[in-house]
Amino acid sequence: MSDTSGLVDAAARARDFRVLALDLDGTVITGDYRLSDRVVRAVVRFREGGRLLFVASGRARVSSLPWVARFGGADGLSAFNGAAVWDGPAARESDGAPFFRVGLSECVARELLAHARRSGLDFHAWSGEAWYYEARTPGVDFYEARSGLPGAVVDFDEVEELRWSKLMFVAPEERLAEFAPRLREALGEKALVVSTGVSMLEVVPPGVSKAAALDAWLARRDLARADVLAFGDAENDLDMLLAAGVGVAMANGTARVREAVGRACPSVEDDGVAAWLEEWLDARGRA
Repeated sequence: MSDTSGLVDAAARARDFRVLALDLDGTVITGDYRLSDRVVRAVVRFREGGRLLFVASGRARVSSLPWVARFGGADGLSAFNGAAVWDGPAARESDGAPFFRVGLSECVARELLAHARRSGLDFHAWSGEAWYYEARTPGVDFYEARSGLPGAVVDFDEVEELRWSKLMFVAPEERLAEFAPRLREALGEKALVVSTGVSMLEVVPPGVSKAAALDAWLARRDLARADVLAFGDAENDLDMLLAAGVGVAMANGTARVREAVGRACPSVEDDGVAAWLEEWLDARGRA
């Protein structure tokens, strides 16, 4: 039984969701890289009776899978903020084939590389399930700890073709806040620039988003947005939270996300997802 009450409004309490859509970092994974047993229990309880789990992360799949395995695997999974999407068994296997994948074009990747070098910011590129950088920096140390994966040094000028899923900048928030508008203006509609958490700014192919990934997966399952309960904390989660039947922002999320969504749960450090799910599940049990 939840020790928190009053989180779930009457409209959400009355809904019987069929899908739980979860961001990972900042939503169920804490800043010091913990996933609490309480959150795991609440998600597992939600899935009882045939409800489904869709995980939508900015991480690569290989980086998401160990965390998702704690929930018993996902029914659907998207990586790189929606640039690749898996369904069914493929969402739980390290070599499963995505039913959707898109990358930055070679032309845009080369243009991005020039902007990144001129920026003076730490930048890393993901190609498939591997990530690369041109110099060992504090940003590399930060992302290795976050992803649990080692990257590799490369001279991008020596790479014949840049097959990038995304480009990521790692820098203090104030520097990214100053740089992001200039990069968006320079790229126009050729790519999407989005903040994905503290000290991170990512560039993905146009049209890519967690909401678009969720829509593609729902269509395969003959489900609707109204069936979805979603949780997230960052700018890259906002479209998914607004698309879902009910979206819930984390208390540790940005003010823009919290205000736009209009529903919130306690912070990731306080097991906010578990607190909200427990209250909703308890209410459903009494209905």
